[in-house]
Amino acid sequence: MDTTKVENRGIDQEIFDIICTAYPDVPYFHSLENLCMVWLGKGQARLRMEPELKYTTQDWRLHGGVVATLLDIAMHAAIHTLGLLCLTLDMNITYLSPAISNEGLEVEGVVLKTGKTVAMAEASLYDGQGNCLATGRGTFTTRPARPGKD
Repeated sequence: MDTTKVENRGIDQEIFDIICTAYPDVPYFHSLENLCMVWLGKGQARLRMEPELKYTTQDWRLHGGVVATLLDIAMHAAIHTLGLLCLTLDMNITYLSPAISNEGLEVEGVVLKTGKTVAMAEASLYDGQGNCLATGRGTFTTRPARPGKD
């Protein structure tokens, strides 16, 4: 990933570089084509996707599983900005309106709370007009990305 196209909104430069270079090599991330990071802030992340028809159901609506994946990725990215690795323990999703495949989408993740080994985050998916299409909230098990560093 070209880190010059991703805005760093105040996170540690080393963590920023790790996230920007690691994500394209993570299978769940690059398997969704046309997905890229927009910006990373402390406990926050925004990504953009131009969905393809192969991710749709009838009437060019984005499949609910793809929506869930986008929300999960955004929450993971937000947690990663804190220097933590994470695994999803639980996630719930509220679908508000269908996402249409020919629209550019943006998804934003925000960390709500972190503890010693657990974090909570939420994410929202928006269409090109800024309408919220879906929201998700998750609980994640965490560990430091760089052991020995806090």
